[in-house]
Amino acid sequence: MPLWFFPTLLALCSLVCLGSAIWLLLNLASLSRMFSGNADVVASRDSNPKSRSAIWTALVLFNAGWIGALIIWMTAFGDTASNVS
Repeated sequence: MPLWFFPTLLALCSLVCLGSAIWLLLNLASLSRMFSGNADVVASRDSNPKSRSAIWTALVLFNAGWIGALIIWMTAFGDTASNVS
């Protein structure tokens, strides 16, 4: 694999994670409405509530982003990516 492959994948995972985290923070009222009733989370009034599927998609993208970045980080520093061709 070329040397730019793992840093590019890491940057892509980081951008996905950052983008979904920003979206979730901007739509925090809809996120809190989804988890209201658990652990004293109270939803505020939201004039434009987002759908549950949009929130779940952002949560899945956020988790996939940081887990993917972690796996790429471990692979790049492990024995798998040490052979340069």
